[in-house]
Amino acid sequence: MGLFSTKKKTFADRFPAAKAAYAVLSPEQKAILDDFSDRERGHLKADKRRGLERITGTYLVPRLGGGLSARELDRRTLQLYDASLATLRRARLTTNVSGALFADPVFLQSTEVKTIFTTKAKTWDYTKHRHAVEANAFGFKVDWSVPIQRAAEARPIYAGLNFTEHPYGAAAAYGAVALVLKGAMKDRCTYINTDTFDGSFSFKDGNDDAISASRDKICTSAQMDTLLANISDNQLKALCQVAESNYVLGEFPPNYIEAHVYGGIVWNRDLEEITIAKDKFEKEAAGVAAKADLKTLKANVVDFAQKYGVSAKIYNLGTVVEVLRP
Repeated sequence: MGLFSTKKKTFADRFPAAKAAYAVLSPEQKAILDDFSDRERGHLKADKRRGLERITGTYLVPRLGGGLSARELDRRTLQLYDASLATLRRARLTTNVSGALFADPVFLQSTEVKTIFTTKAKTWDYTKHRHAVEANAFGFKVDWSVPIQRAAEARPIYAGLNFTEHPYGAAAAYGAVALVLKGAMKDRCTYINTDTFDGSFSFKDGNDDAISASRDKICTSAQMDTLLANISDNQLKALCQVAESNYVLGEFPPNYIEAHVYGGIVWNRDLEEITIAKDKFEKEAAGVAAKADLKTLKANVVDFAQKYGVSAKIYNLGTVVEVLRP
């Protein structure tokens, strides 16, 4: 490459630790990571400045008061910033699903997570809405020359970054069962501070400038500074508490950081363990009692866990109350 070459570095060039994860992706998926990796470099300084300011003003000053010198406050802020980044980088991904799925033979026989473009799980209006968001956020276009099954393979699967290490998973509102994913997957993801379909973003019908501003909130695992700049105050406080080892588990995890997983989620390759929220699981079981009782659902979880060689445990907050499979 010449000294003045304008060729852009790929995501894997910029972040060598991700080379193995990057290698399994399709050219289209690699291009998405390359695009965001190149894009995020342009706002790193602004993201870091904003993240430092927020840690100081939102967390440290309210907690410590005004007795510290400016120099000491800056030192503590930078220390906590680095610790918070490390917390994000070691956090695991989870996909939360309803316990009711363990009464569904289709799910029990599945080998991977499928997108709604290859299932009939959602309405046509929702599918159109989702495509509009993914077209603006990630650049997906409809190509009628490509079979829908093949085109859908390039689409992301959505998961949550469980930065509080909550046993109920990052997005417990979506279901009692947290399917915990292996850490290596994080390097083939992009991230955004909340739900990509949230109305605070302009992905559905915003103008070019608004869409571009929203895309600047998406980052790769190489630059999680972007998350520190954009997560909610509630999320930031929880993250800082985790980084300082003083976070206290509550019944409801803070709002999740969303991950867009490229390359799919395949159970026998990507599943690490299963953790279950006791009370919510029992409520979900009651909702499908006509199909299967609680005992049967638990047995189905055991079979699923055994099939993919992972543990399955039921929690009441931080306490394991039942080991379904060690």
